[in-house]
Amino acid sequence: MKQQLTLPHRFFFIGLGLLVPFAILGFMNLYNDFEFGWLSYKGTERNLFTGNQNFTDEIALSGTILALLFMSFARTKKEDEFIQQLRLRSWHWAILANFVFTIIGIWAVYGSDFLSFMIHNMLTILIFFLLRFLYLLYSNRFAKD
Repeated sequence: MKQQLTLPHRFFFIGLGLLVPFAILGFMNLYNDFEFGWLSYKGTERNLFTGNQNFTDEIALSGTILALLFMSFARTKKEDEFIQQLRLRSWHWAILANFVFTIIGIWAVYGSDFLSFMIHNMLTILIFFLLRFLYLLYSNRFAKD
């Protein structure tokens, strides 16, 4: 079996542990304007960041993406050709579903809501993959019994 670029199995649980606090932080920042004061930065005109900046949303989104990547690329306990085929089919399905979702959003969302839609859309390909892959693993586990 050809070795794939995957992480050890424990990274799934590390990603799950990271996903919960970073996703909660992201939702709190997005919908309740929650910000950590110690992540504030007062820039000057000569710096890269001008004006008052708070990096809570950047931390939340980066942590969420990292957590989803850990979960997506973590090996299963028993990684064989069948699991690799399920993984490949799940990536295929996730890419197609993501672009259908994007096209619908392009035509249905306007104004400043479009920026929010596109921010969420960065995460959908990983979420679609995880949902599809875990569903296929779950359904094939019971099909073998």
